[in-house]
Amino acid sequence: MKLGFLKAFSDKRKIKYGTVTIAFCAIVIALVIVLNSVISVLAESLEWYVDMTKEQAYTVSEQLAQLAIETSKDAKIDVIFCCSSYEAQSIDEDPTGGMLTYVHSTAKQLEKRMSNIRVLYMDPQKDHGFFKENGWAGSATKTNVIIARQNVDGGYGTNYRIHSVDYFFSKDENDQIYGYDAEYVFATDLISLCQDTQPYIYVCQGHGEATDTTEFYTLFVDSGFNLVPIILSNNVFLCENGCDTQFDPSTDAEQNWASYTCTVCKTAYTKDVVLDNLVARPNIPEDARAVIINEPTMDYEDGEISLLRKYLDGQGTIMCFSNPATLKSGADLPNLYGFLEEWGGVKMQNATVTDQGSYSIGMPNSFKGVVTSNAVTQAYLPQLAYGSDIRPQFNNSSHLTIDNRYIPTTDGGYNTGDGERGTLPLLVTGSTATVKGQRGVYNIVTVTYSETYKNNNSDQTNSTNDAYTSYLITCACPDFISDSYIGSDSYPNDEIIYSLIRQTTSAQVPAYIDTKPFANYDLDISESGAQATLITLALVPTALALGAMAVVLIRRKRR
Repeated sequence: MKLGFLKAFSDKRKIKYGTVTIAFCAIVIALVIVLNSVISVLAESLEWYVDMTKEQAYTVSEQLAQLAIETSKDAKIDVIFCCSSYEAQSIDEDPTGGMLTYVHSTAKQLEKRMSNIRVLYMDPQKDHGFFKENGWAGSATKTNVIIARQNVDGGYGTNYRIHSVDYFFSKDENDQIYGYDAEYVFATDLISLCQDTQPYIYVCQGHGEATDTTEFYTLFVDSGFNLVPIILSNNVFLCENGCDTQFDPSTDAEQNWASYTCTVCKTAYTKDVVLDNLVARPNIPEDARAVIINEPTMDYEDGEISLLRKYLDGQGTIMCFSNPATLKSGADLPNLYGFLEEWGGVKMQNATVTDQGSYSIGMPNSFKGVVTSNAVTQAYLPQLAYGSDIRPQFNNSSHLTIDNRYIPTTDGGYNTGDGERGTLPLLVTGSTATVKGQRGVYNIVTVTYSETYKNNNSDQTNSTNDAYTSYLITCACPDFISDSYIGSDSYPNDEIIYSLIRQTTSAQVPAYIDTKPFANYDLDISESGAQATLITLALVPTALALGAMAVVLIRRKRR
């Protein structure tokens, strides 16, 4: 009886269909859960996603990818996250609140596109020996990222850069993050780490030069250069055996060397012997890509000027930043200023340029310079976006005047006998700038170039490899390279310096890799406006719903 009842119960159509439906739904839900788990794991490991951000913050640009291919193809680069893989990839577990996940995404994309770039995860506690072995024990925090190049033995030596995660982001004056800079950081690190022999830029010392322009010098380091201090006179030691080598004690910034051994004959000298037998420098080192003169307060000697002139008459670049307004008169540096006028065609003026018509809030007596649209300047420095709204910031600048003989003419330029030389205004003031009450457009930064042919052979049928160009960049406003301007993303001063570095030193500078600004989702609305909007959103849908109900009821009654 009971069995028959159960059979009759199971034969009921509704029960049968209901059971099948429940089983089918359970199977479908199980499949969805399993499929979702599998796809999630694959998406995380293979980075399957669509970048929906307007600024494409999660997508590596083709510019960075191409630069990585060109610079790092012969080097093995490790991007080391000082945390677990899960912490670097999961926003919920990210110890930096999501910032590390951004950087990790960029690193993984580079790893995917480059066979010689790999991403590693080292936990500060579990892998303490790894950090201690490489001298990074003090940097083993979960908010740091290390970009390092492997040596032949698999170690890293000194070929590494350590960054806190916030270094990969741009911040405004209120220390609020507004953009993503990881591409630029990776680009500069790859350039710096992947060069087998880093080129040198020499920074003149011994004349009271400015030392508070850290951000300015960082631009050259990020461009892959070694910055080396240099004293131009009486500081070179020559081997007594006449070997074709020389030792410059000033190139060691910390002066921590105790002896010198000739690289040719292997003769050893004590430090006292070296310092007691210094001779005049025969020339600026041949490996110099550029020489920087940064706001000297004491004049250069005749021998030093001869070295600078000899360097520019060959193939060289000098960047001279000075401020005549801080000196008693232009005659305080007669040798240096005379050289700038003779070779560069520019004359330093000790009057201060001010612009009362366009100064920034909180910064009186300052103005924003404009980029000249001179066609010849555009040809020589094509990366400065001529005709754009670039406005580098100056503050109480002195100015330069240009000798008309040095301004290029339609027939090719000013001929010095060794080649064609021309001086051009690169950055000038606005038309409202004044000097001692006289309004006008004043030059602030100029570029003098000299096209020269090896062996003084100017035959145009000669190989283009025989021609080279020297540059003298002169700036009468040291504030232009101050930390407050170079270190601020509000001004394009750093981009202009990058362009000059790239154009005049043949450096591979990633100035074209821009910050990716985050979209601004803040509501630009007043409190009363917000209340009005809230009331509207609450009442309008309700009114529409009530109206629809009324229409339905009226139509039903009429039926």
